[in-house]
Amino acid sequence: MALLEFGVGFNTPGIIRYPFENMTYQNPEATLIRFNRDYPMGAAEIADQTISFTEDITRLSVDAIVNAANNQLMGCFVPGHNCIDNVIHSGAGIQLHFHRGFPFSQ
Repeated sequence: MALLEFGVGFNTPGIIRYPFENMTYQNPEATLIRFNRDYPMGAAEIADQTISFTEDITRLSVDAIVNAANNQLMGCFVPGHNCIDNVIHSGAGIQLHFHRGFPFSQ
């Protein structure tokens, strides 16, 4: 089993970061693959099951980056917030918001 984690920091670690580490710890066949520029380190108990990348995911040469951070699929509404959702949308540029019909009045 491979668990892919993208950019999860410590704003809300109980939602993704800690559960992913726990699932990896509980399953000796699991590998945690963590893409995290600022917080790549994992729990010492699963160091041999963790692969970390520190590249900026908004600079990767890929066709798409998928993020399920909120139910509107519109990005974070908090300007300057350092969540992965905001980082992806900021990296994509304002054209993504225009394409998605971003409600600028919010």
